[in-house]
Amino acid sequence: MLAIIIILIIALIIINLEKIWKKEINNVRNAQIINITIKHAGNQDITELNNHKTIKFALSETKKVYDVKKEIEKNIKYVRSDLSIARPEPEYIHLMYSPFGKRLHDDAPLTCMKEYNSEYHPKKELNDITLFVVLENW
Repeated sequence: MLAIIIILIIALIIINLEKIWKKEINNVRNAQIINITIKHAGNQDITELNNHKTIKFALSETKKVYDVKKEIEKNIKYVRSDLSIARPEPEYIHLMYSPFGKRLHDDAPLTCMKEYNSEYHPKKELNDITLFVVLENW
């Protein structure tokens, strides 16, 4: 009898997990793609962003600022003093809406940024976000 109750409880848990999983998959499928443009916020001489260059990529609106930092990490390289090539770590990458603005928190969702971005860059499309980057200890 106890075994049957345990099996029923496990079956209910599996059914609930399956419903949650399907809901999350549908959320990801229905999520819009956001085009992100990264510009330099200072005079740090970042080669990838010199002379008005930008870094552009697209992410799902379900992503967060930390995911944007991970994408920037893939696009920027620097040479260490021992001549090895390295990439900046996400905790040393700071993103802002304007060159001298407040830093965005890592857990901020991109969906909130779309609304704020339309205030700072009113001519842009709603699914386009422009952010400025500063690399700590560059």
